[in-house]
Amino acid sequence: MDFLVFFIFATLRGLNAITIKMAQKDRIKDIHDSIWFNMVFALFQVIFLFLMPPWGGYNFKLDLLILPAFFGIFFLISQVFLLRALQEGPTSLTNIVNSFQAIVPIIVGLLIWNEGISSFQMLGLILFFIVLLLFNKGSYDDGKGTKKMTLKWALFAGISAIGSGIAIIFTKQYMLTFDGFIKEYLIIYNCVILIISTPYLAIRGISGKQKFALDKGFLLYTASPALITDITNTIYMLYIARFQSAFFFPFMSVLNILSVVIMSRVLLKERISKPAYVGIILSFIAIYLLGIG
Repeated sequence: MDFLVFFIFATLRGLNAITIKMAQKDRIKDIHDSIWFNMVFALFQVIFLFLMPPWGGYNFKLDLLILPAFFGIFFLISQVFLLRALQEGPTSLTNIVNSFQAIVPIIVGLLIWNEGISSFQMLGLILFFIVLLLFNKGSYDDGKGTKKMTLKWALFAGISAIGSGIAIIFTKQYMLTFDGFIKEYLIIYNCVILIISTPYLAIRGISGKQKFALDKGFLLYTASPALITDITNTIYMLYIARFQSAFFFPFMSVLNILSVVIMSRVLLKERISKPAYVGIILSFIAIYLLGIG
């Protein structure tokens, strides 16, 4: 049963990456567009969460609000830079770098959750930085000609991974403390994103400095990943407290990498250079090492 759940999770994560790339394409050109996307993205997630079973019986007491609120803040930061990275580089490699978000909770696991780290895991962390160097020296073809990976892309993708990794810390701590209140967590963090984004975008809109995409394609490619995200987040939270961080986060990262690389190649026709492929192979080795207890 777990195998089937993880297969579904991986497939949906790949589709999620593709749809977000489609939303970004020709519509998200700067940080303001990224914040607008994430506001609409969060709104759709809240709507779908209330439509998904189980219905009713929610518990939004005060002590449940703090951890998802912090998650929402760091997740928004991560998503903004993810969209900027997607503008600068290929979907597959951007999501591979983002998959190394596992490094942050592994380190925190040592400090907070009394989890250990082996010499193999330390080697995996070192290998990760080598992977980043290889990606930065690589190139890719998105159908419009060969492009070089840039330091700007690596910076955006790296910040996205760190932001996502910090956000995950609050998710695991929440599930260790309030196991069973999954929908509340997902609803709260998306509401926090809406609360943070609305004043900023309202000011930009009133000043006339910001245009907001609302075409059918944008709404389709925003609503689709929102529904997928609700499903994968639910799966993620169901399993996050069952395993040690050093196994769970790298394992989920491998599933994400496999799915995104395959779907980017098939659906987006992305081709990447030999150094980048070497980086992908080393990514698997690094994540495997991170997963050794």
